[in-house]
Amino acid sequence: MSSALKPLLLASIGGAIALYVMLRYAREKKEESKLLKQKIKKQSEKKQAEPVAAPKSTKKVVKKKVVNPETSETVYKMWIDPIKKSATFKILDKVMKQRIIIIDGAMGTMVQRRKLEEEDFRGTQFVNHTLDLKGNNDILSVTRPDIISDIHEQYLAAGADIIETNTFSGTSIAQLDYGLQAYDEVFRINKEGAQLAKAACVKFTAQNPDKPRFAAGAIGPTNRTLSVSPSVENPAYRATTFDEVVKAYYEQCEGLVAGGVDMFLVETIFDTLNAKAALFAIDKFFEDKGTKIPVFVSGTIVDKSGRTLSGQTNEAFWISVSHAKPMAVGLNCALGAKDMYEYVKNLAKCCDAYVFCYPNAGLPNAMGGYDDTPAQMAADCTPFAADGLINGIGGCCGTGPEHIKALHDVVAAPHKPRDVPVVENLFRTSGLEPFIYQPDPQDHRKTFINIGERCNIAGSILYKKAIVAGDYDKALAIAKKQVEQGAHMLDVNMDDGLIDAVPAMTRFVNLLVSEPDTAKVPFMIDSSKFFVVEAGLKCSQGKCIVNSISLKEGEEAFIQNARIVKRYGASVVVMAFDEHGQAATEAEKVSMCQRAYKILVEKVGFNPQDIVFDPNILTIGTGMEEHNNYAVDFIRATREIKRVCPGSKISGGVSNIAFSFRGNDEVFVVEAGLKCSQGKCIVNSISLKEGEEAFIQNAEIVKRYGAAVVVMAFDEQGQAATEEQKVSMCQRAYKILVEKVGFNPQDIIFDPNILTIGTGMEEHNNYAVDFINATRRLKTLCPGCKISGGVSNIAFSFRVYQRNPQTEDPLPGMQDSGGVSNIAFSFRGNEPVRRAFHSAFLHHASAAGMDMGIVNAEHCIHDVYEKIDKELLEYVEDVLLNKDPDATERILEFAAKLDPKSSPTNPKRLDGSLPAFRASTREHDKGADYIEKALAVPANLPPVPVYQKYNPEVKQSAAFAAVRRAFHSSFLHHACAAGLDMGIVNADHCIHDVYEKIDKELLMYVEEVLLNRCSNATERMLEFAATLEPKCKPTAVKKIGAGPPPFTASPREDYKGADYDPLAVAANLPPVPVYQKYNPEVKQSAAFALLDKAMKERIVVIDGAMGTMVQRRKLEEEDFR
Repeated sequence: MSSALKPLLLASIGGAIALYVMLRYAREKKEESKLLKQKIKKQSEKKQAEPVAAPKSTKKVVKKKVVNPETSETVYKMWIDPIKKSATFKILDKVMKQRIIIIDGAMGTMVQRRKLEEEDFRGTQFVNHTLDLKGNNDILSVTRPDIISDIHEQYLAAGADIIETNTFSGTSIAQLDYGLQAYDEVFRINKEGAQLAKAACVKFTAQNPDKPRFAAGAIGPTNRTLSVSPSVENPAYRATTFDEVVKAYYEQCEGLVAGGVDMFLVETIFDTLNAKAALFAIDKFFEDKGTKIPVFVSGTIVDKSGRTLSGQTNEAFWISVSHAKPMAVGLNCALGAKDMYEYVKNLAKCCDAYVFCYPNAGLPNAMGGYDDTPAQMAADCTPFAADGLINGIGGCCGTGPEHIKALHDVVAAPHKPRDVPVVENLFRTSGLEPFIYQPDPQDHRKTFINIGERCNIAGSILYKKAIVAGDYDKALAIAKKQVEQGAHMLDVNMDDGLIDAVPAMTRFVNLLVSEPDTAKVPFMIDSSKFFVVEAGLKCSQGKCIVNSISLKEGEEAFIQNARIVKRYGASVVVMAFDEHGQAATEAEKVSMCQRAYKILVEKVGFNPQDIVFDPNILTIGTGMEEHNNYAVDFIRATREIKRVCPGSKISGGVSNIAFSFRGNDEVFVVEAGLKCSQGKCIVNSISLKEGEEAFIQNAEIVKRYGAAVVVMAFDEQGQAATEEQKVSMCQRAYKILVEKVGFNPQDIIFDPNILTIGTGMEEHNNYAVDFINATRRLKTLCPGCKISGGVSNIAFSFRVYQRNPQTEDPLPGMQDSGGVSNIAFSFRGNEPVRRAFHSAFLHHASAAGMDMGIVNAEHCIHDVYEKIDKELLEYVEDVLLNKDPDATERILEFAAKLDPKSSPTNPKRLDGSLPAFRASTREHDKGADYIEKALAVPANLPPVPVYQKYNPEVKQSAAFAAVRRAFHSSFLHHACAAGLDMGIVNADHCIHDVYEKIDKELLMYVEEVLLNRCSNATERMLEFAATLEPKCKPTAVKKIGAGPPPFTASPREDYKGADYDPLAVAANLPPVPVYQKYNPEVKQSAAFALLDKAMKERIVVIDGAMGTMVQRRKLEEEDFR
């Protein structure tokens, strides 16, 4: 076998030979497995006795617990957040429970009334400033503090409880337009703006202590958006970054707090991601300073669609910012009171914080002004209060002190404030729209969350190729299709050695956010690298799910990552790993998850509804006895985790359960056991990879065994890809073997690397041509040598599509053509078996409480458990639920009889035989009631721990059979004409797929790719292949459907012409080198010459049998002694 295929063999753990070996291994090691299970059982029982005990560690772990005297249940000591709250919390909370508070009106409207000029904005401080400052209202706090103080006092006199600082644009990002982005200038604007507002509040509170006034630090949205591209041509582009926005908001917070504000008001949010950046900065600021002040958050509905400018509904907006626990949330600007009513009503219903609004004075008129009088606005706002929807009211654009007085007298004073409702604690995430999970306790499968897997590098080869090639439009199309097929969420993963994950994650999530069809669903940001996870979180305005964190690196790292996730406002998937490894048994899964739950709830303050456990869905049906119970362990652990970790959710990669049944390519392995074979073997292979010295040493050993040798075209720098590299490396090896080792040239076989074409990567297009030309040259330059190679490699890219490359749709009926049906233990792409496993597993796991999983959304919807073929289900559940130790062998026998591309609800026999196939009888049947017993809820369960409330103070691949075989035939035709002697092939196909008999149309497309005749040859080949019946032969091609109209592929690009012949023999070839005769360094004895002379003169005589002569002596024991 070619060394180029060795990594593929190692990866093919579910394939024919690998599975067969595993089954034999399992049988031979049965007694050892039993001992292992007994050991695991003892460990599990020990862990169950202390389900939340931390593993041994070098760190000192302090465990504190108290006992509830009424229930005798263990109560764990809760963690107290060290960040203290300011006194404003208690005062403001008391006021908002007593009455509807009044927020001031528009600062901009009042400034405009003053008809200020450039000189007012410059003052004495900025006389020589290089840019115009008119319009920069925030700078007036520095240059005209008298005006700003007067405006504050007018609003306070009108009845305002809260006035906003004149800092709406007080960030370095917004001040960049005026050349005042330096830290000192921004700090000054915010500090002095805060001092003016605070001074006014102190003055009016002193006049009437029963009506305390509060200075709110106004934090505006900036003039940049993180969710919307300013470039129509490049929707992934952003004019700023999340980190830049966080930095700007943090600096603003420093100035505002230095000036004495009582609270923060993050307002006029048209892009929720900007608001999340502000809340991220505020949370970090609180942590750094050690004190919290109240936070209000106000979004902006831009039109009557009820959405923000970045597309979110107001409930999705609330879900996205609710992690920050704002004291109040509301809506302001954009609309008048009448148009805002329905959205305030919806917010009041879904929100468990105080609710406020401050609408404009109607909609803007043709001149940009606002026409609502104070009386009109008050009348329009009255339903908010009368219907119990608000705790606060104020004014935005177009409003002045007269409007605020009317709101105070007509709306606030006569009405009671809204009672904050108790909102049911559910699992909530969001994209542009809210996703609220309410499991059906009677049918968990019905409400199962489908997480689309095909935007995961490991979940779709087509997606991976698109990302690697930089074709993000194709990747986006894959994402859209998943949502169309029913995915509730999208899993996004970029973990691959060929991909720079951070920029790839950033670009793709930016694109997902920009496309309404994908942006509407939540994203699961998936990576094993936490910094890649953060890159994804920084791009999504919705509430995401992080996949994943674990205890693998210890509690300290786990807590640190969990706190960061919480700061971003995401839910989190926790893998069942700890410092000692992966959880495999039921007891291990429960113990690890419960330990993580305790940390998250008590030490980090995570909402239990935001905790999603992945207790590891491990593969069954591997032939190893210790794996047989993995499905049962997961299902039972799911139920127990849901019980002892209230509110948590369970997820998992469902495809894992039947991974051993995914099917693999046929591989014939030649393993030359030189010490066991009496014949002359061929060693495959040696190379110059480790240098000449090692090469010569290995070659001498091969020669000593009398074997021929395959030499791979590798050297110290790597693998030969181009024609020149192949020739150079092989010729160098030939010279060494012939001159320094004394190899017979007839025993030297070169494998110059048959590399895959048709991958979609331009640099691969000439690989076939390079190999053929190198073959011809090597046969000339290295007389007597032979050429070999793994022919199947050439079209390997055509083995891996389970879906139409243009549409991502499944290709019905496609199966492997490599003689796989002749191998008893391997079947290529067995859809009914694999999908039946998924359906049965989901049925049982969902019944136990599993909530979500990364699945094929379309299959998840259609493969209903009750519709799965009963006979198939029997074999599947024997393996799934470990009902019989020989279940894997039995299902393999059964699966070999099925059409691998039929469905699990209607599986078809390959031969149509009746009666129904029956596998070999069960060896150790555990009984008809075993399933019920295995999944039954055990009696005498331990009590659920009482957790103290957190209380912070702060494709299967389908082979293109005809295409692949045509590639092999065409390649062999050209390569053999050039001198190819042997290759690892399918013998039957090699005999029957004669080049001259290959369908001419098919051959045209094949050779365009094979011989690199046009730049889009691969795309044309794929288009054509999609029209073929997948089971047809290359010599008898059949089209899908009833014939006409004839197929026409996309036009050729960069076509080199029909007469283009890259295989033509080059003129003026260099002469064949003269190789020195091998002259061994070991000298010959004198007997060589004497014996050679005698054998040339006469027939030499060899003596007779020594044993016969010894027997004639009749010797006794004493003679031998």
